[in-house]
Amino acid sequence: MAAGYTSALLPVMRLYRTVAAVGLVAALTVSLSAFGAVASPHHTTLRAHEVPVLGAKDFSFDGEGYGAAHPRTVFNGGDPAGLIKHIQWRRWGAACSIGWGRAYAYRPHGGYYKRTVTIEVRAQNLGHCSPGTPAYKHLFIRKARRPGGQIGKHWHTWTVHNHSLCRKNGVS
Repeated sequence: MAAGYTSALLPVMRLYRTVAAVGLVAALTVSLSAFGAVASPHHTTLRAHEVPVLGAKDFSFDGEGYGAAHPRTVFNGGDPAGLIKHIQWRRWGAACSIGWGRAYAYRPHGGYYKRTVTIEVRAQNLGHCSPGTPAYKHLFIRKARRPGGQIGKHWHTWTVHNHSLCRKNGVS
């Protein structure tokens, strides 16, 4: 028996502790939801059979890899700096998927290095570009500045002005 309490009060005290714990959990859930730390209806939850794609198929007029699940190549259709190849993805279908591949890098005084550099890509913002097909709507990158160099610390958006990969030809 607890010091200073009669045996008749112990069940009541246990009940109060249980009610207080449930109230605390409820208050924390509401607080965390307000800050986006708990899943909200704005995030897509995939069913077991659904596999997301990377943006919309028509995101880039002359591109490659958009509208495909875990593409091995992503190309904006422009210059060599817009090409990522040999991508190996991890956790495709999760809220955020990370991949590593090879890309071309600008030389300091113009042109590109002949050898490719290591690039890390991050697909995120899982939602829908069109009804029924889940898609990653944003892609971020960080890469080495030169062949054999270290990958940079800062992430950069893959698209101009951080546009969604759901935009047709990169525009509204």
